[in-house]
Amino acid sequence: MKIFMQAFAPLFISWLLSSCWLFLLYLPVHDMTADTQKTMLEMKPSVQAYIKTYHTPPQSLAELRVFSLEHHSAFSAYDSFSQRLQFQGFSDNSWLLRSFGADGDRDTLLTHDDVIVSAFPAGLTGIHLQKQKENKQLFYPAISLLGTFSSDHRLLAKVYEQHQQLTKHLLVHALNDSKILTSQYEHVDEFFWLADNKHIVFTSDHSEKFFGGLILWNLETNEEINLFSHSLAVPSQTSDKEEESAPFISLAYYDQAQNDVYFFVKNKERQALALDDFISDKNLYVLHASSKIIAKVTPDYLQKNLGSVHFPFKGNFNHTRGLLCDQVAGLQKEWCELPLTGNLETLIAKWQAYTEKVIETPLFPYCLLILSSFYSDAYVDQKKQESRSEDKRAEELLRSYGTELALTLSHNNTAPLWLKSVGWWMWESFSQGQPLPYKILQP
Repeated sequence: MKIFMQAFAPLFISWLLSSCWLFLLYLPVHDMTADTQKTMLEMKPSVQAYIKTYHTPPQSLAELRVFSLEHHSAFSAYDSFSQRLQFQGFSDNSWLLRSFGADGDRDTLLTHDDVIVSAFPAGLTGIHLQKQKENKQLFYPAISLLGTFSSDHRLLAKVYEQHQQLTKHLLVHALNDSKILTSQYEHVDEFFWLADNKHIVFTSDHSEKFFGGLILWNLETNEEINLFSHSLAVPSQTSDKEEESAPFISLAYYDQAQNDVYFFVKNKERQALALDDFISDKNLYVLHASSKIIAKVTPDYLQKNLGSVHFPFKGNFNHTRGLLCDQVAGLQKEWCELPLTGNLETLIAKWQAYTEKVIETPLFPYCLLILSSFYSDAYVDQKKQESRSEDKRAEELLRSYGTELALTLSHNNTAPLWLKSVGWWMWESFSQGQPLPYKILQP
């Protein structure tokens, strides 16, 4: 026994010392994390007071500091790791105060070091996209912007719109803990989850920090790659970050089986963009997400890989196509219940009421597009009825409503660039007494 103890005593002492060392290392990190959380929680009333005063979160940590000093409330620019805190406002009632923790980096799917104090509306809701088996609709399902689950239902991605700052941020919420991942892009327009639940593809307009384009976000590394910068296949863009130089781009469809993302892209030639001309096969491209290669879609390729497809503004538009609507709630449930058939006056009233509910969300410009299209349909029908009458008042009233909605869309500063330009095109058509060259009302 004595010989045994002599042989293993050095190993035991070495293990004991290393364990004690790890324990001693953990203690200060744990204490610093707790101290950081305490400091940040003490700052929360200042943020709430700011929102109560100005009806929007502060634009930056510096703005919160000025407000806190003026009101003699708690504030610190740094965490207990001597690193600067980050503050971000995402909407009028959504914000985040973050410490990057001991490692000093943003959390990824694989790390959980950030300390977060935040405020978001209670009860995050989302929708699942489902595979379209036949006659696939090539148009972005806009209701996804209000929240879309990953296929494993562990994560929820959502676009938050801040009207005061004219920003749209893409956030990913972990549903089983407090982790929140944020894209660095400030003008996110549309997004798709990829099938591996580790990547998101999104479109973005130009901003002061980044060029717009098609972005691949790796949630495990937080790497965000602008694929337009690496592709010669898509229409060119200048080195200028101004809106005038950005191409029109909109997501169309995600093929899970092939891991292919279809999207429309077109160089900006004038301020107005004809919707039926943009949403067409001549502007259709595909991203092979696995290889990060972008290619122009040919009719043969489309038929071989997707089979039967349709472009919604050439007939058979369906705003719920590809959505799993049986387990949704809130605004997403109401969207799924909106009609496209029946009496036009009833349809317009229901869509009008819904549009008023989503004014503060990124869904608003898509609703304006649909509502303006309904007024075009009503204008055409009324024009036929009054073709033999000298009284054109009802016809002109419908045209003026469509014109007003189109103008609102064209001036919506947070709408995707392509939608704003479609608004200009619709306004031109209505102003010239011309109905839109498609019908959205379903037979």
